[in-house]
Amino acid sequence: MITLAWNHVERAFTGELEQDAAAYVDADWVQGAGNAGVPALVSSEEDATRVLLAIATSAASAAASARLPAVAGHGFVARHVRELLGIGAESPPPSPDLIVETRRDPASMLESTTRVADLGTVVLAGPPAGSFRFDLYPDVHVRGLRLVSVSPRSAEHTPGHLPTLERPATVRLGETLPEGAAWYRVVSL
Repeated sequence: MITLAWNHVERAFTGELEQDAAAYVDADWVQGAGNAGVPALVSSEEDATRVLLAIATSAASAAASARLPAVAGHGFVARHVRELLGIGAESPPPSPDLIVETRRDPASMLESTTRVADLGTVVLAGPPAGSFRFDLYPDVHVRGLRLVSVSPRSAEHTPGHLPTLERPATVRLGETLPEGAAWYRVVSL
């Protein structure tokens, strides 16, 4: 995994990428990045797909026993977690007992911990955007919350045949990201 430079005003990846290399980014990893870097997988599309599917599968496994699950985010991982759990993208329940959080910005993560029901679980299924202030006592301990983290490093890569999935939107460094894509294939100029 590498970090791509990000210009939040232009909504574009900047910097350099090796010639003929491609980096893959879940759309939810871009949200809230400010001018900070955005994590990206530098690999083949097939390998990036396997990693993102493994994250979705691990997150869905952690959420399998939930009565009222919700998924926060709209990227590749979020879409596949919803599919695996059999839930739609429409309005989530007001106080779900479990939230799979695929966005990486601190505000989104904190929002999920306040929205989940007491004694609920928040599954973090995206690389966090660095460190941030999080008071575990009132935000987690008092309410009896459980936090579970799933990352590309902890997810098992699934060998074998890949199902036919949505292709990433290809964007060159410096180009504005297209709206509505679940994930991106970033290439050099």
